[in-house]
Amino acid sequence: PHESDKYRPWNRYDPDIPAHIRKKLIELEDDDTTSIGQPPRTETSRYPPAVTEPHIEAPSIDIVEGKIALKSVHGKYLSAQPDGRAEWNRDIASEWEYFHLEKRQGGKITLKGAHGMYVSAQADGGVQINRQAAPPTGWEEFTLEDRGNNVICLKSVHGKYLSAQMDGTAQWNRDSAPKGGWEEIRFVPQVAQNQEPATAQNQEPKPTSREESIEILEAVVGKPVRFKINNRPSSNDAWVGIYPQNASDQDHGAQNKRWKWLRDIDVNNASFPKQAVGSHSIRVFSDGGHTLHERKDFTVHKMFKAEPLDPVVVKSIRKKAWTGLAIGLLLLAPGNLLLVFGLLGGFDYEAVSSATFEIEDADGQGVSGFVIFIEGETGDFDGNGFHDFCENVVISANHTPYPSENLPDESREVFYTEIVDEGGEVCGSHHYPEKRIELDGTRLVKIGRACDSCKNGTITITAQNQEGDEVLMWIKNEENYVKLGMLIPGAIMMTIGALTVIGSLGILAKTRQSHGRSQATSADSNHITENLSDAENWFAELVKESEAIALQISTRGPLSHHERVSEQMDFPDKAEIEQDILEGKRLKKWYAHLLRDPLKAKVIARELGLEIGSSRYGFEGDWKSKGLFAYKSGKYAGQAYFGLGGEGSELLDPLDDEEKYRPWDYRDSSIPKEVQERWLIIEPHLARSYYLNPPK
Repeated sequence: PHESDKYRPWNRYDPDIPAHIRKKLIELEDDDTTSIGQPPRTETSRYPPAVTEPHIEAPSIDIVEGKIALKSVHGKYLSAQPDGRAEWNRDIASEWEYFHLEKRQGGKITLKGAHGMYVSAQADGGVQINRQAAPPTGWEEFTLEDRGNNVICLKSVHGKYLSAQMDGTAQWNRDSAPKGGWEEIRFVPQVAQNQEPATAQNQEPKPTSREESIEILEAVVGKPVRFKINNRPSSNDAWVGIYPQNASDQDHGAQNKRWKWLRDIDVNNASFPKQAVGSHSIRVFSDGGHTLHERKDFTVHKMFKAEPLDPVVVKSIRKKAWTGLAIGLLLLAPGNLLLVFGLLGGFDYEAVSSATFEIEDADGQGVSGFVIFIEGETGDFDGNGFHDFCENVVISANHTPYPSENLPDESREVFYTEIVDEGGEVCGSHHYPEKRIELDGTRLVKIGRACDSCKNGTITITAQNQEGDEVLMWIKNEENYVKLGMLIPGAIMMTIGALTVIGSLGILAKTRQSHGRSQATSADSNHITENLSDAENWFAELVKESEAIALQISTRGPLSHHERVSEQMDFPDKAEIEQDILEGKRLKKWYAHLLRDPLKAKVIARELGLEIGSSRYGFEGDWKSKGLFAYKSGKYAGQAYFGLGGEGSELLDPLDDEEKYRPWDYRDSSIPKEVQERWLIIEPHLARSYYLNPPK
């Protein structure tokens, strides 16, 4: 440590004080009859105070809603994990260590973690941070007891106090909360970024800038970890280290491998040697000791190579691509027809005052007639009950030799006003023209129709105003107008169909090679790994995917019906597995198949802290694994064995203890605590593998 930190005065909340000394110190501080409980004298004073003031607690904290952190008497912060666990072992308060405090009636509060879940006190004394709601009088409401000096105690609806254990676990099972005990919690509100709580120790203020103090530039396996420090401490003795995420600040390792002086590096492009796949942290210290300036947690990811896709994934992708191709072709066929017919439509005459048509009635049923538009705007501005655009217009249409109901060779007027298809024979303002078009900046409105049901002959249409001046018309064959209505949907269907076909063909072409390689290199969809390195990469990727899913579940809102159906189609077992994880049910049925893969079983056992055989004893014989078997006692204690084939009766005979080896379950009381804790961490990941990589 730096010389200034070589020694320091102790206080009752110092985590470095031995427990038996802390207990005595608390007793002395709380005893007003002792000298340590009296107000201190100054060295210049020759006489004791005239009046001995009674011991006065600091004012009660003002509980306000907002972000707070909970610090134990051991100096550790409570942390909410994405999988719903509570860990009380963090040296500093970062994102996961802050909770949103909500005040309730009757002096009660609730605490909501960084992942959107509420803290819940279980009846068995456990602590979970996985509840989506906090109903009144539920297990998620707590009574807050103020001890003064920013110290509180939390009491559950079961009448038990929350207690922080030395091993970093949280228990809600204490009947009482003695002064200075593990049930007293330091209440640390989130303060302005350039301020610091009075109780904070070994932690510097955070920068006022919104810019990240530490930026990770590159963190992939096989390459150095590159980072940038934006807010470096001013001290010449400041240094930076790289740690496993849960390691203590003192575990800094060797210089230039695990830590470096800031004065010796480029803080804009600093690096540490390559790290293994997993969670790490960069920590900056402001002096030669362990005064933490800033910390950045991050994950070293596997560098993905262009490898063959999983056969199951390829099969699913190709199936969807074939479906898309079929849909695209179905859209192309009618879309093409509609587009062709639609392109045949349009105005036959534009901006004319007179037009003549030769009618050829091929089927003898009469034609649909001609629709006539003029320039104008809708509206009755003079208030006479008629649209202004058709008041001063005279349109005439004469057909020869005859309409279908007239006598031969009789010429007659065949135009009539029609601004709507039904009931618009007059231009009354109570009708709103249903057909309005803007053509090259000119607003057109339908005024009428000519020669409905006319047969072979000639029709002449003219338009003028009442003063005899020309009025311009836009005329189209009604049959072509119907065809125009096909143009837009035809174009849309053609576009969607073409894009779908192109995209589907591209996916099929891309996955064709992967599909062939996958079929050649994968004997089954169970993905039996070929070497231990592959198995380790498999586990690292599984953990990363599982943690992302847990975070997504904890932060997202309720799914819509469509989202639920889509998820059910993609992952049929996901809902059941996640419900089992949430309710704490046995999960072994979801990952038992992994224990039959010797290489994956090795990785699982190592993650649990178990040994797999030794140089003298090979425990990977022809033994059938019906679970995770491990020695409980004797010279093989803590060692596990796995294998394929064989029967349960062929397992090694115990020499002196019927329970020398047995299949372990995380609820097995004989499991060492550290193994049990690891099991609880990795078991949800293993269960999720059932729907992420389904067994055959």
